[in-house]
Parts: sequence; structure tokens; C-alpha cells
Amino acid sequence: MAAWPRVVLAEGTLDMLRLAYANPSTAQRAVLSLFRAAPRPNVPCVFQGGEDNMVAGDGSRCGTSPAWCLPFLNLELLFLRTLDRHWLGQVYPYAAAYLEWWLEHRVDAQGWVVYKCTWESGEDGNPRLDPSASGDADISGHVRPVELQATMAHAASVLALFAAELGLSSDVPRWRRVEHDFRERTRQLYDATAGRYRDWLIGPGGFQEPCPDKPYWGIDACRYSAQSLTPLLIGEPLDEEEIWRHACPPWTLWPSWTVTLVELAAAAGLYAAIGTLAFETIDRVYRVTTRRDVGSLARPLPGSSPEFWPVDWRTYGGSDAYGWGATTANLLIRHLFGFKESRVTDAWVAQLTPAFPPMLLVTGQRYGMRSLNYRGLRFDLSYTVLEDGLLAELDLHGSPRQCAVHHAGEIVYTSADPADQHDFLIDNAAAFGLHLY
Repeated sequence: MAAWPRVVLAEGTLDMLRLAYANPSTAQRAVLSLFRAAPRPNVPCVFQGGEDNMVAGDGSRCGTSPAWCLPFLNLELLFLRTLDRHWLGQVYPYAAAYLEWWLEHRVDAQGWVVYKCTWESGEDGNPRLDPSASGDADISGHVRPVELQATMAHAASVLALFAAELGLSSDVPRWRRVEHDFRERTRQLYDATAGRYRDWLIGPGGFQEPCPDKPYWGIDACRYSAQSLTPLLIGEPLDEEEIWRHACPPWTLWPSWTVTLVELAAAAGLYAAIGTLAFETIDRVYRVTTRRDVGSLARPLPGSSPEFWPVDWRTYGGSDAYGWGATTANLLIRHLFGFKESRVTDAWVAQLTPAFPPMLLVTGQRYGMRSLNYRGLRFDLSYTVLEDGLLAELDLHGSPRQCAVHHAGEIVYTSADPADQHDFLIDNAAAFGLHLY
């Protein structure tokens, strides 16, 4: 945040993923600097002058985990947006060293990934992780959190992708083994009776039980945790009802939890409900942050990003100009407008998943974005609402290309010759592949 600058890997990668929409080279340099200038591979959180920001009770210098704000997903999407392998070659050794550090310093005797303290989790003082609700107490022998096992598997899969892209074929088997190991550990934390993933308490040797006598942000975090949904990121199944139990406060009031919730639901292909959640969040936040007066509400300051997004803004007591408060832009571009990075890296391919809620599906209404920046091209993209779908209009601004659009394995549009403009029909809340060549 502007008033209290810090280095934090979780928020830093999330913020730079957003900056990359406008200035990918600056975002890439900033991410690289997060790793390169870090005093240790785990990228400890430090203030502007290098002073430690998060130190556990035993003196451990802590940094955010692979689970908080999904940093490896942010790194993956930043690469997929640019396909800049030179930058990837610079970042990869640091990202690999980060994960190796966690595998060496944050595993228990049986090989499960654990937190040193709740500072590392991003959920400071959460009784789900620390019954004493402290920030710095050593909890490494207390709980095996679902999110650490799942995001460790995901991070390893991302590093396998990076290694393959860089031609480091000898590294791929190592990361695939780590991915497999932690995928299996994640599966062991699924409680079939309860129909959800549950943290494991090390001492008693059983699943975490509800703790309603220790509320956290007004809820029982031992039962309800947006982080318990992280297995969706690695393609593990979960009942849809369990996902939407978390589409409510406090999870939708904080950018960190909200972005995790929508990215996990998107990984499960639940576009329609995500679009509604994204729209409601954007609408609630933009009405306050874009207001032209301070008479009706003293804070947050208009034109700056608020630390969190309360339903009743009169209760706001957070910091202004806080990076992740601008995550509404990520929600708008990726999950409402539905322009997403493709995991196809040998061609110019993007994914389109527009998810406009019913109140926006007014026949004849047109929604567009100008100067989208993706894989070396700047272009405009718009959708016009029809009675039976959306008319997509792609304007390449003097860079004619041939175009093909795919859905469910079938071509729904193709151009015979390169053109500056392409118009094609797609459905709302469905996934389409856009291929330029």
C-alpha cells in the first residue's frame, strides 16, 4: 500500500498480473525484482527499507505461502499473456528455489506442507490454523492445511510447464513427482461423508472439527474456508453447492479471498455464477471508488483502491491506495468480460468466457474493451447481445490475421483470408477458443 510500502510475494504477483494488462514489461521486471532482491528464497515480507515485516515467534523470517493469492497461478498467467521465454528463463530459477525452500523448511516429519505461523497463511490469527488466534505462534506441528497440499501440487505443475517451455526436460520429471505426491495428499484430505476437503489436526490425528466458539470475521472458519476449495485448481472434484457456500461475506469482502474463489470456480467451468459474483462486486466497489464527492462518505478516498470491499461502506476502516483493492479490474476483464489466457503456447490463442448476468443481457446492448494487450497484439473486442447469444466483434487495428473460433472441439467460425475485422457468434457463459494465425 502507498502509505506503508512492503514486499509481499502474494499481493505483488497479483498486482503485477493486473498491471500487465497495460504495461507487461514493467510488470515482468517488477515480478523478477521480487525474487532477485529477496534476502532468502522464500521471499520474506519486508518493508521499504528492508526491515522484516513478518517474523514468527521463534525468529523465523516469514513470507507468504504458495496458497495466499495463488502466486504461481499469477506467474503462469503472466507468462501465458506474453509468452516471453527470455523473462521466463530469468524467473524460473527463483520460482523453483522458492518451492524447494518450502519443501525443505515447511514440511512435517511425514512430508506434509505446513505453515510456520498464520502470517505465512495470509489469514492472520485464524483459529482454523492457530487455536490461540495469534499471528506469530509456531503452528507447524498443529495442522496440515488443505490449501497448502493443493497449491503445492499446482505450483509444481506450473514449474513443469515452465521447464518444458524453456527446454529443461530434465527438470520436468522432478516437478511431476512433486505434483503427484501432493495431489495424492490433497485427495487424502477429502472427507466423503462431509462432501468437502478438511484440514487435518496432527496431534489428535483427525479432521478439523467446527469451532463456532472462535469466530473469525463473523463465521466459523474451522467449517467454512475459501481456501478449502483450492483442490479445484488442480482439477480435483468438489460438489458445486460447497463452492457457493463461500460466495458470501467475509469471503466476498476481501480481494484476496474473492480472487481465489472466482479463479477456483473458473477452473471448474462455473462461468455463469462467477459472472454474477464479479458484476455484483464490481458494481458495489466502483460506485464508491468512482464517486465525485466526499460529502456523502469520508472514506475510502475516491480514485484509490480500498483495502477491502464492505457491503456497508460506512463501516470501512481499511487503508486507501492498497494494491489488491484494484482487483476489480481482474474480475472485470477475466471473469465478467471473459477474456482469458490460453494454455496453448505454440500459437496465438486466447479463451473467451463472457459471463454477463441476466441484468446485462439486454438485446442490442453492446459491451466492449479497447486496446487489449495480449501476446504482442493490441486490439478491440466487443460483444453485442442478441436474442440467442452474443455477436463478438474483433478489431485488429491494421494487423490482419486469419481467425478461427473453437467450441467443444468444433470450429464455429473461420476466415478464408487474413482480415482486420472478424465477427462471430458465441454463447454467454461458455468457453470458446480464439485462434489468430
